[in-house]
Amino acid sequence: MPIQNSWYIEGRVLLTELIGDVTVDEMVISSQQGTAMIESGTAPIYNLVDVTRLGHFPLKLNDLKQVFSQGTSTKLEWVFLIGLQNVLVKFLATTFVQVMKRNYLLMNTVEDALQAIDKLEKGGIVRK
Repeated sequence: MPIQNSWYIEGRVLLTELIGDVTVDEMVISSQQGTAMIESGTAPIYNLVDVTRLGHFPLKLNDLKQVFSQGTSTKLEWVFLIGLQNVLVKFLATTFVQVMKRNYLLMNTVEDALQAIDKLEKGGIVRK
């Protein structure tokens, strides 16, 4: 599957990788799986969304309504969007996390996101 959800740190940090071409249906399934995983974890949960190997991405807002309507767990505290280079994909991704009413940061690498999480855990970054 072009979208893979796995625990980077069991029960706390979820890694979502988008690889190759991604469809809306795959995004809906991944969102449902990710939400179930987050619900099984311990708050606050951090989600690393890595798009460094993303190919084609659905760009029509009408197509993405299904994904936006999935909602998410209240345990999800921060979303880290990693490797966003395409301006339109960056706009859609940041819009998505804003619609979900989640804190988010744009990061270059997974390592950068992990450093930010470390600061968050130590109280180094103020919540939005």
